[in-house]
Amino acid sequence: VVFLLFNTILAALLSKRLAKNLASPLRLLAKALHSRPNLEGELKLPLPETHEVKLLNQEITELWDRLSKLKKLDVEELANQKNKLWTILECLEDAVLVLDCDGVILHCNPGLTGLLGALDKEITGKSWSNLNISDSNYAVLKGAFISKAIRGQILTLHREGHNRIF
Repeated sequence: VVFLLFNTILAALLSKRLAKNLASPLRLLAKALHSRPNLEGELKLPLPETHEVKLLNQEITELWDRLSKLKKLDVEELANQKNKLWTILECLEDAVLVLDCDGVILHCNPGLTGLLGALDKEITGKSWSNLNISDSNYAVLKGAFISKAIRGQILTLHREGHNRIF
């Protein structure tokens, strides 16, 4: 009975020490990660008190570095793809208009600016429905977009004496 009581007390003391050595550092580590640090910055983890926590910190730091590199590659790749797309759109002879979900013009190519008789800088960044353009082609296009009948509807636009049918 004394042996059992001694072992129970020893187990309780050892478990308390183990909990202090592992649970407390893990709680600090979790707190550091819950603050959602910026991927571009350095990950700042609490100083480890035990070898196990030090190994865990090293592994998390390595994963953080890999994730940061992947994010940077993804951002660079997206920028490259966007530049390629804008280049292709610029080279098309057809009029191209790219709007965001609020109807703000993100991009227009020379085909569209020529059709509307406007400059790119007069159009890009402005709301498609509120452009200050008096060209009749703009009125036709605006009406088609507003009625959502652009598919299947024949639109006739005019530029430099030529009819363009869409």
